[in-house]
Amino acid sequence: MRPIHPNAPGHGHSYSRSHIPVHDEAKAHLIASANHSRIVSIAAQKFRRRENVIARIRLVLRILSLLLCSGILIVLGQAVMVYYKHKDYVVKHNGTPDLRLWPRGLNMKPTLVMLGASVAATVASAVLGVASFSKAVRHITRVGNVVTVLFSTFCIAIWVAAAVYFKIDDFDKTKHYDFLSYTCARRHDQVLDNAVGNLGNLCAQMRASWWGALAESVVEIVSLATVVWAWWVGKRGGKYQKIGVEMLGSG
Repeated sequence: MRPIHPNAPGHGHSYSRSHIPVHDEAKAHLIASANHSRIVSIAAQKFRRRENVIARIRLVLRILSLLLCSGILIVLGQAVMVYYKHKDYVVKHNGTPDLRLWPRGLNMKPTLVMLGASVAATVASAVLGVASFSKAVRHITRVGNVVTVLFSTFCIAIWVAAAVYFKIDDFDKTKHYDFLSYTCARRHDQVLDNAVGNLGNLCAQMRASWWGALAESVVEIVSLATVVWAWWVGKRGGKYQKIGVEMLGSG
């Protein structure tokens, strides 16, 4: 008797992949392609949404930074102008020796350093604010991240250094011989008020500029945080795309 072969005509069929009909293979490939496209599309949508959020946050931070820097510049600049305008004024009293409005040797360096920091930061912030309208700077790009890191690090360094130097004598109650502390210590002096104006307001302006410097430092720290966020978003987007490619290959 002739042996019966399982693959002989009229008997059982093999279910190996090589014997799957062509139209079934094409259908499976189309399904895999659709899954890949769907995953890539989801990843792209999430990436674009988060990228747009980061871009808007960066633009808002740049505008806020410019407003803070220019505000500090205006407030502190006006206070310095008051000092130099009345620097050599002498207050005359009936029956008493004449008194200089501002003493000789008043330490103006901390105030001028803070003013210089505000000038540098305002100019840099204005330039970066204009550049932020470019997608290459505002969006999640290598250029945008590098520019943000460099600018924010620069601003944090100058503002923290200037703010600390600005408050050194003010913290030391035995000195009070810089412009800020001298003015604030005599903000209720009626003679000075009559000659210069309201020293209380002048003191408040300079203290506000100090708090503004700290606020600007916080703004730049948040700007640095957007770089970390952008890196994380880019990494997640790449992961979704990699999964889609693997699924397409397995299909």
